[in-house]
Amino acid sequence: MFKAAPRMRGAPYYAPDTPNAAWFTAPDTTAPTLSGVSISSDNSTSSKAVPNDVVSLTFTASETISSPTVTFSSGGASVNGTVTVQNTSANTWTAS
Repeated sequence: MFKAAPRMRGAPYYAPDTPNAAWFTAPDTTAPTLSGVSISSDNSTSSKAVPNDVVSLTFTASETISSPTVTFSSGGASVNGTVTVQNTSANTWTAS
């Protein structure tokens, strides 16, 4: 017994003969680098900090990065308080 092939609904899809670069996404395996890294405080001498001073870390990443996790310590002990991280412009970040 012979059965007819089922009917296709809609137009068939024909893939191009040759794949092109738009078909593939290569993973980025290069770690970003940081530049312009600085640390300062709101003390009158910005290179020193005493209790209750606000310490800030600023850096620029070589490419777009996710919001970094930043912790501060002094003499190996964690510093109390909440660290706020802000993307201040493009790839420049400040944590304080």
